Amino acid sequence: NPFQLPWRQWAPAAASMLRLAAPPSGHAFFFRLQLLLLLLLLAVWASFPRPSGSVYEQLLRDSLGRTVYPDSGGRYRAWMPASERLRYRRLVRDMFAFGYDGYMRHAFPADELNPILCRGRGPDRANPDNININDVLGDYSLGLVDSLTTLAVVGNVSEFRRAVSLLADRLSFDTNSTVQTFEAGIRVLGGLLSAHLLATDSRLPELRIPGYGDQLLLLARDLANRLLVAFDRSPTGIPHPRVHLQRGVPEGGRLDTNLAGAGSLLLEFATVGRLVGDPTFEGAARRAVSALWDLRSRVTGLLGSSLNLTDGRWLHEGLSGLGAGSDSFYEILLKSAVYLDDPQLGALFSQSMDSVAWHQRAGRTDCLNGLGQHPIWLNTEVRTGHLANSWCDALQASWGAVLLLAGRLDEAICLHAYFANLMHRYKLLPERFNWRHRQPEVLFSPLRPELAETNYFLYRATGNHFFLHVGAAMVDNLNKYAKSTCGYATLHNVHNLTDLEDRQESFFLAETVKYLYLLFDETNWANRMETDLIFTTEGHPLSIARFRSLARPAGFDFNVTPPAAGWSGGACHNFNLDRRLRHLLPLSTAQWVELDRATGLSD
Repeated sequence: NPFQLPWRQWAPAAASMLRLAAPPSGHAFFFRLQLLLLLLLLAVWASFPRPSGSVYEQLLRDSLGRTVYPDSGGRYRAWMPASERLRYRRLVRDMFAFGYDGYMRHAFPADELNPILCRGRGPDRANPDNININDVLGDYSLGLVDSLTTLAVVGNVSEFRRAVSLLADRLSFDTNSTVQTFEAGIRVLGGLLSAHLLATDSRLPELRIPGYGDQLLLLARDLANRLLVAFDRSPTGIPHPRVHLQRGVPEGGRLDTNLAGAGSLLLEFATVGRLVGDPTFEGAARRAVSALWDLRSRVTGLLGSSLNLTDGRWLHEGLSGLGAGSDSFYEILLKSAVYLDDPQLGALFSQSMDSVAWHQRAGRTDCLNGLGQHPIWLNTEVRTGHLANSWCDALQASWGAVLLLAGRLDEAICLHAYFANLMHRYKLLPERFNWRHRQPEVLFSPLRPELAETNYFLYRATGNHFFLHVGAAMVDNLNKYAKSTCGYATLHNVHNLTDLEDRQESFFLAETVKYLYLLFDETNWANRMETDLIFTTEGHPLSIARFRSLARPAGFDFNVTPPAAGWSGGACHNFNLDRRLRHLLPLSTAQWVELDRATGLSD
């Protein structure tokens, strides 16, 4: 179809049509003129952003049961009726209930659910080096702690109260477990703090718990003290990656850590410190950020993904990127700047953003209005900025939410579109995708939340129902391909959608389901309070106003001058969105065609 191509490509074809269509008579000139005018009108019509031959026209048909329809301006809507939104809200609530009830019935007080065999899972004590399990599971009822705030979001108030009482009576961190500092911090410490703040928020009387005596906060302080050892025992201030919950930093433990794990606990540590009146926690997390910042390349301004915590050497040939090992560092840097009202943290983020955009963003310059290669974000060498490899991973999908908070709505839309296309191709996102070969490299999918997170925040920012349809496709795919005997299982191989692994990660209930539910529940308290909430990297909401009302410790100077507005110079929630975009597909026809090519959908 010539009208799905840039005009320079279809103009010669149009000229040929003119020559062939002319009748052999004296009226040929007028006939050709009329045909030319008709072609010009068709060209103008084709220039409007609209559903095309891309996969999303079919997605909209699948969701609506009919094709999209034109509005009064001739452009195309992707409207989802209120009845359909209500149906998906109920589906997501049922999804959470199925996974949560399965965990409570078959696994609690263990950390995780094996959703195929319906058994509990805890640390692998027979294999201490099995860090895939032992970094996360600590014999502290992780599944329940990480689900507390989702119980509050979906409105299961009675179970929220019961869960808090269960944890207050049973939870102890005096366990013989070695856990990852980062995972325990974001999942357990963050879950306890957020649930405590919700249970004591005067704006949410329905979540009040009779007789509640700050038990969750006391547990949070206990855990924070045990994690603090990882910072105190470090010669650089960069925390050790693991702690034994009874004995502290393990003797002879590994000294390699990563940017995200070492520098992403500022929200949780600042919150617990101010709630209990102890600045030690916030100071430790701030010093870790400062120590990492000092290791950036003086040539590129980039930070690596992995490092030795004792001497600051970047490992793995100085790989730098936005996915695994790095993702939450940048996210928490920006969110902490907002949450702590700290312009110096904002300056760190702005400088990081400018370096990352310069060295690691590829593709057309104007992602929404231009033509050419769809934008992608690269993995590079930290010292040179040269390309290091040709893959991206599922964790990078959260970068869209960070871009949005930084005021780059255009870039957020384009990044989201890339991963949404991958989701549409494989049904569930593969863990790693090679953009050069247009094939997945790591085939499993643990039902990560990052795409659901970015999708939710883009809908809240734009009101565009396109994002509702993407969310609906996620819900349908999860129910069709991941639902198992008593929970939701990890997909082992995206090429074989029946090949499941017997593990339901806690982040599925804590984040994936939470963001999908909020997407379809317009009047949810979290959406009504959205300008006062910051979600942690584990999806636990924290009140900005509540935090800022607490006593502030003495200043901590990063010695950074806030730069002039650079690449990331937007303001939070200041999008000046053209209202016409609310009911259009976010990319043009030609851009969707290019994206289908880039993600292998048109192969």
